[in-house]
Amino acid sequence: MGSIDLIRQPLDRAALTARYEALLGDRQYRNLPGRLELNAWGQIIVTPPADFWHYRIAARLGRLLTAALGGESVQEGAVAIAGAGTLVADVVWCSPVFLAAHGGERVLQGAPEICVEVLSESNCAREIEDKRSAYLSAGAQEVWIVDPQGETIAVYGDEGPRAESAYKVDVHGLFAR
Repeated sequence: MGSIDLIRQPLDRAALTARYEALLGDRQYRNLPGRLELNAWGQIIVTPPADFWHYRIAARLGRLLTAALGGESVQEGAVAIAGAGTLVADVVWCSPVFLAAHGGERVLQGAPEICVEVLSESNCAREIEDKRSAYLSAGAQEVWIVDPQGETIAVYGDEGPRAESAYKVDVHGLFAR
């Protein structure tokens, strides 16, 4: 009888991608409510479903990004990031250049130009800070943190908080009920 082979260091991007793709095809996880992500060690993290308002904000923002910038916005964009895990942003905006390089990937191998997290009751500050840092380290130009209750958008770049986005997007009406 053999022994258990323990993971001794965080998984690289290829291993995270392989594990996440296996999850996508696994029938036992297909109908779980909520979002599945992996931590840096490949362990599954399940986040409870958000409320309807959260999803409306994400969908609206995706439409606004695409209308203003072209390219394509996707909700629930999975990005494999060595040292962080396979993280799923609420919205990602991808330029045509990014899509030409990564558009056929099931799990993105780099972060698109804009990664958006829409806050919900299940988030904690450390999680959002870690995700922001991970997306930027994986190539995102900006990370937007959207607070639907406070009706605010905080924009971050490599240098930290930005007064406004470098991308011209009119978000007027985003929070209209």
